[in-house]
Amino acid sequence: MTWDTFAGKRVVELRYEAYVPMAARRQAAICTEARAAWQLLRIVVAHRRGTMGRGGGVVVAASPVHRAKAMEACRYIIDEVKALVPFWKKEVYENGEVWKENREFHDMREEAIFQILTMLLLINTS
Repeated sequence: MTWDTFAGKRVVELRYEAYVPMAARRQAAICTEARAAWQLLRIVVAHRRGTMGRGGGVVVAASPVHRAKAMEACRYIIDEVKALVPFWKKEVYENGEVWKENREFHDMREEAIFQILTMLLLINTS
C-alpha cells in the first residue's frame, strides 16, 4: 500500500511501467522457486501497470499443501517480486513527480556487494 504522503508531499497517483517479457520471465522463476520450497499447488501473482490511485500494485495468492506455509510463501514471493522483477514506479504529487527505486532492490544490491567484498577479503587474506 502506498501512503497518502511521502516526505511531506501528498501522493496524487502512481504510474507503474514494466518491460513485460522480462518481468514475466522473472516473475515465473520466482513462482517456480516458491512452488518447490513451500510445496505450493497454485500461485497467482498480478502486478498492476499504468496509472492508478494510491493503493497496492501487487496481488499474491498461494494454495499450499500445508496451510501454515501459505503466509510464509506469499511474503517470500512479494519480497522477491518487489526486489527483482523489472517494474518502475512513478509517484505523482500535487507539486511534481519522481521515479522511485524499490528499496528492496537497493537493499539486496548492498547485501550482494557486501558478500562479494567479504569473499574477496577472505581470498586475499588466505
